Amino acid sequence: MATVHFILQGKGGVGKSFVAVMLAQYLKEKNVKTYCADTDPINATFASFNEFSVKHIKLLNGESNLIVQAAFDNLIEYICEAEEEAHIVVDNGASSFIPLINYLVENNVLDLLKSLGHSICLHSIITGGQALNDTLIGFDLLSNKFSKSASIVVWLNEYFGEIKADNKCFEQMSVYKKHAKSILGIITARLQPELFMMSLKKALEQRLSLKTAINSPDLKIMDKQRLTMIRRDFYEQLDVIMDQTGK
Repeated sequence: MATVHFILQGKGGVGKSFVAVMLAQYLKEKNVKTYCADTDPINATFASFNEFSVKHIKLLNGESNLIVQAAFDNLIEYICEAEEEAHIVVDNGASSFIPLINYLVENNVLDLLKSLGHSICLHSIITGGQALNDTLIGFDLLSNKFSKSASIVVWLNEYFGEIKADNKCFEQMSVYKKHAKSILGIITARLQPELFMMSLKKALEQRLSLKTAINSPDLKIMDKQRLTMIRRDFYEQLDVIMDQTGK
């Protein structure tokens, strides 16, 4: 059946939508039937990438910030209606992180999806800089709740700085050792020279996948070269992850 990718982290601005975009374009380029959903009620960045035909499902009322129970059910219906062997990429906003986790737990959703033959993969982002501790807490919460019912992929985002605490890298931290058996793999968004980040920013601000940006007549040759290198790096890492899932 289908493989469901939930991108979850309680801290905003750490790269969740970037992960969704990278994952969606990777799967599409592998000729995998891919469905995409954005559940962020405030900043639906993933949904603004038109080439992925992202379904926007608002889990919270934007004005009152109250949970829309029917929307959660609609999300699960959307997942269950996917074709066999498809992949579903779900980008969830920081504001609905706890409500979505509570919904998944209270309704035993992951076990339901597994009973229907679906595989579940949770993607959590750890970032350097000031948000490091917050993202570690979010990853720990996610792993505590779902490590027995889902595989977990950790994305290390070094854009804001190295991911280190007390001179320990992520794999040396106690939170990693606690959940190591549940981690399917680690993907690193490596610290890049400034020109690489500027080229990537140009593509993302125009809401273009890397493949589309590389083929765009509007980008300069060296921008395309740097995007090609970034794309190759991520895809090689994703190849390893997908090989482990058997997909």
